[in-house]
Amino acid sequence: HDDKLVRALRPNSKTVRGHGLQETITTLFGLPDHRRKELVQFCENLPYMLVLSDTKGEKQIVLSHAGVRARDIGRRDDKAVRAHCIYGQVEGFHPGGLPIRGTSWTTEYETGSLIAVYGHTPVSEVLELNNTFNV
Repeated sequence: HDDKLVRALRPNSKTVRGHGLQETITTLFGLPDHRRKELVQFCENLPYMLVLSDTKGEKQIVLSHAGVRARDIGRRDDKAVRAHCIYGQVEGFHPGGLPIRGTSWTTEYETGSLIAVYGHTPVSEVLELNNTFNV
């Protein structure tokens, strides 16, 4: 959601401002210009995936908002990888045009020492499949 916020704060933005976004933007424009610019810069520099190791460096946990394919772990500066990590895998569209966010990437995820932790799609309990965890 921070990605959408940054896009909405850009001049001449056409970003839809639903689900509380307009209220957030109104609040931010109440801040001094330098504070708002600091916030935008902070959000623009957030990583779209984090790879964490245990103290021995033996296991890794990969964190992303909406999921990450095993082949994409560690790939930086790739728009398609970034989009998958932030928005998830689009597997179709609802009749109203909203995307259906899927988790089919988890069925192909390579098991082993890499654990993928993601969210984006609300779940009532943690879903585990092939070393992936939807929280």
